[in-house]
Amino acid sequence: MWSDGTSLEAQEESRFDYDLFPSDLDSAMRQDIALILNNVAKKSISLIGNFTTNLAECWMHMRSKFDGGKMFNHCNRGSWHTRCYSAALRFNRGPKWSTSTWRDITNTIPGYHFDKLFTERQLALENNHIIKSKPEIKSSRWKRKMASIKSC
Repeated sequence: MWSDGTSLEAQEESRFDYDLFPSDLDSAMRQDIALILNNVAKKSISLIGNFTTNLAECWMHMRSKFDGGKMFNHCNRGSWHTRCYSAALRFNRGPKWSTSTWRDITNTIPGYHFDKLFTERQLALENNHIIKSKPEIKSSRWKRKMASIKSC
């Protein structure tokens, strides 16, 4: 009947009465489970590190650097294309893309403060790459990730 095993006592008994042996699983089910677990194991590095290989996501991240939050009106004509072109220039030429583009387009030298700003950004990016490539920094970052995973 429908009422069999629905009492609270029956539910509590079934919770602690769990006996599943490998012989109970048929071979097809074990193969399916093995395929799923192998797939997860192959992707474990990207799951732990939260990396992505999605090109669209990478592109949107680069483009979003030029949004400016709520400081600018992005509803003007051509604003989407302008941000996309800016992101492509930043990705291909680095932080000093503004000064090199200025020189290429106007055939003049940009101002001192303009050039200084983007030189500092380029230097900060290079220093960041140098620091992050040190083995002790990599190991401490790995330890932090593992500690945060264990605490969850």
